Amino acid sequence: MVKLEFAYEDGRRESLAALRQRVQSSREEVLQVLRKAKICVEKPPEPEVDPKRELERQRVRRRVEEMDYQKLVQNVAHGSGQTPERAVVLNTHMSIGMNMIAGMGTMFFVGYIASRTMFTDAIWHMVGGLVGCVLMMIIEMTLYISRLY
Repeated sequence: MVKLEFAYEDGRRESLAALRQRVQSSREEVLQVLRKAKICVEKPPEPEVDPKRELERQRVRRRVEEMDYQKLVQNVAHGSGQTPERAVVLNTHMSIGMNMIAGMGTMFFVGYIASRTMFTDAIWHMVGGLVGCVLMMIIEMTLYISRLY
């Protein structure tokens, strides 16, 4: 409950009810009294905090915050339309395919350089590179099939 009092310059204090009883005549008298007065509002005393109830409030607050958070992030994991298992499988297949391409490129380069030491014609250099590429493709496919079964 808020207690409303008027404080005057001479140190007097008067409640609103007492002011109403004292000044009942005219509006000018009320304005004159109010011009000299200052409004003092007392704060109500702080209620005592029960530790058990405060702990319960904090627990409920945390539960509500967790529920709000879960509501916010409920569809974040599936935002791209792919499940994590599909992403792992796709990553595995991509790494196998990239390994095959890199291995075939490397063996083409090795076959090309090796055929340069044996032949002087540029066509045979390309044939040596293609043979190395095909050999690597056969090795990679054999390893892929053995890993699959």
